[in-house]
Amino acid sequence: MSVSAPRGAGAVFAKWDAVCYKRGMRRACLVFLLCLVSATADASHDSSMPMEDPVVQRFAGHVSALGMPVGGHLYSFQTAELKTKYPPGALRSWRLTFVSGEKLGEVFRVADNGESDVRVTGAGAPLDGIAIGDAFLIEDQIERSVPARR
Repeated sequence: MSVSAPRGAGAVFAKWDAVCYKRGMRRACLVFLLCLVSATADASHDSSMPMEDPVVQRFAGHVSALGMPVGGHLYSFQTAELKTKYPPGALRSWRLTFVSGEKLGEVFRVADNGESDVRVTGAGAPLDGIAIGDAFLIEDQIERSVPARR
């Protein structure tokens, strides 16, 4: 039985199909080809997801002293761990999340930092209720703009 294969990219698959048909292995060859195609498709990165640097800088610490109230509300605190890790102004606009205490799970935006103090923006809720020893996490959060739906 002679099979004439079309020219071009389909020629390879036509010859492969003819060989598999002759030997009675048509179904096995088809399964093999499907496995081969799916394995090469899964091995690559999804083109719709851009490759970004997954490293996000984080700083964890404890409240060592409370700041001075402004207008009856607390917007700053001190931490001993900050002195050696970040220079003044380095944490500006980072996200502050309390992981213990009365403010557990609440999120604030850092307005500025000094050598050992952290101040949050006055636009959100104040830090009223935090206590010495409360643990927090400050991280450099990458803001991504989400396109609007049409």
